[in-house]
Amino acid sequence: MEVQKPSRFYMLDTLRGVMIIGVVLFHFAFDLYFVGIPWAETLVNASIFEFIANIGRFLFLFIAGICCFLSRNNLKRSLLVLAGAGIVSIATLLLDVFFGEIGDMLIYFGILHLMGICMLIYALSELIFKKKPNTPSSRTSRTVCLAISLLLLFFFFALFNLGNGSIGIFGMKAEVHSKLYGTLGGAILGFPGFEPASADYFPLIPWAFAFFAGASLGVYFKEDRVPSFLHRDICPLITKIGQKTLYIYILHQPLIYGIAALIGYIAA
Repeated sequence: MEVQKPSRFYMLDTLRGVMIIGVVLFHFAFDLYFVGIPWAETLVNASIFEFIANIGRFLFLFIAGICCFLSRNNLKRSLLVLAGAGIVSIATLLLDVFFGEIGDMLIYFGILHLMGICMLIYALSELIFKKKPNTPSSRTSRTVCLAISLLLLFFFFALFNLGNGSIGIFGMKAEVHSKLYGTLGGAILGFPGFEPASADYFPLIPWAFAFFAGASLGVYFKEDRVPSFLHRDICPLITKIGQKTLYIYILHQPLIYGIAALIGYIAA
């Protein structure tokens, strides 16, 4: 028996709207700091701000993973996101050349690049298996497999800290030595050190684990076995913003940098 398609999960759009507003505000604060506004440095370097930003980044990728299971054409979506990522790379390269020092603004593997690659991997898996990834038929088996997969994904997300040259969790760490450090391919995987560094850096390890953790929950959304409040549209304006996150992400940085540069010029 075919499962009836549930109505839109507006709460996911609302959460994405909140997060993209947070991204714009964070980037605006960073741009103010970049052009020399003194108080912006305190805001950018605040630990609580970075903590909230990391939660937002995780949820953004987590929700993108959920939406992959609900999408009818992940290949098209992945190519669209990768095209957007390409536009961001070209735009930041031009900003870098004309307004900054080499490497200050360049984004060659940011969150859109990561999301596009993860979507492409998911889309290719659909093409290979000709359908959504199989899950056990019984509700109990499905729940057990989901719990195990989520625990493993969250564990690996916490375990891999390759940016600091180590892996570990709960205070236990082991150093990692690899020739991948300092290479472009290594930087994309999660081994930093390549110069110039990407100004917005989201390597596959560990951030892809956040995406696929969301994708593992997708079947529950597809069958509408989630809390009913996720269907509610509690703030239509923010929900609409959340439905346009790709376009906002592509367009916002040149605009807010221009505003920040103007403020910096007036304040100088």
